[in-house]
Amino acid sequence: MNRRDLLLSGVGLGAALAARSAAAQTAPGLPKPPGDYPVRPIELVVPFPAGGGVDVTARILAQESERMLHHSFRVQNRVGGAGLIGHTYMAKSAPADGYSVGVVANPFLILDFLYRSGDFNQDSFSPLTGINYTPVSWVVRSDSPLGKLDFKEVIAQAKAKPGEIKIGVLPSTPFEFVTEIVERATGTKFLHVPFQGGGPAVTSLLGGNIDITNAFYDEVEQQVRAGQLKVLAVSNDTRYPVIPDVPTMNELGVPMPHNVWGATRLTLVPPATPEPIKAYLSAAFLEVLRDPGTVEAYKKAGILLSPTDRAETEKAFTATVATIRAFLKETGRTKA
Repeated sequence: MNRRDLLLSGVGLGAALAARSAAAQTAPGLPKPPGDYPVRPIELVVPFPAGGGVDVTARILAQESERMLHHSFRVQNRVGGAGLIGHTYMAKSAPADGYSVGVVANPFLILDFLYRSGDFNQDSFSPLTGINYTPVSWVVRSDSPLGKLDFKEVIAQAKAKPGEIKIGVLPSTPFEFVTEIVERATGTKFLHVPFQGGGPAVTSLLGGNIDITNAFYDEVEQQVRAGQLKVLAVSNDTRYPVIPDVPTMNELGVPMPHNVWGATRLTLVPPATPEPIKAYLSAAFLEVLRDPGTVEAYKKAGILLSPTDRAETEKAFTATVATIRAFLKETGRTKA
């Protein structure tokens, strides 16, 4: 019986905490929680709608963390502004007490303060644990006219019908930038249709309202397996191991830097969160993500894990800020 079950059955808080500690002691390698933390559910804050890649990532993390850590975790979607609402909440409003943990993706978060209207900066967050990296996939409906074509044939169609092929994007995010990079490299023009998250765009694609969408593979994995959707290419210089037969855009003549225009998913908290809690959460999430059961749970969702510890996650965060700042400057997109 876990801590939540004990509380619901009327057992006192002290007994619940004791049970939690006893359970934790039976799991070698797991870090010990500091003091009496946590005494209530930990919220995993997701800045995007349910069904998208970040949401799926957070929900599996919550499930597997409950299994291993014997705490209660709840996913909270704070949606709006293509991620800006949730990012702003974590930067400005989230309590720094260890009960609000952001599950976010870069460069989406970084673009919000380097390019978009986010009233925060790199120092507004304390990265904890890296989860994985996944490139952007270009996806079409299998039974549509484009579903019978490969990437180069779709490009040929776009050249023949400039501005007519509708593609789903999240404004001022890698989804939009990948589309623009493809347009510049191939001399094409697509009709950009904006969405608040990857999930709604996939729903629109399935409904026939758009012709292509940018998505992360875990957002479309079930539909691809079922034969409803087809992945044309991925935005990287190396193939994505989950779909090894799908070519990279680099192979098809569209240059993409390594592991930039995709999603590096990670956990973070407000900087004022007590250091013992930061250290615990980072170490605990790392152990959860390295567990074979967790690896298998993510694999079933089409997600390959590549967890990193706190130091490596902070280093990658800083490096990505520098890379994106340089890209924005080179393309004349610096934030006013």
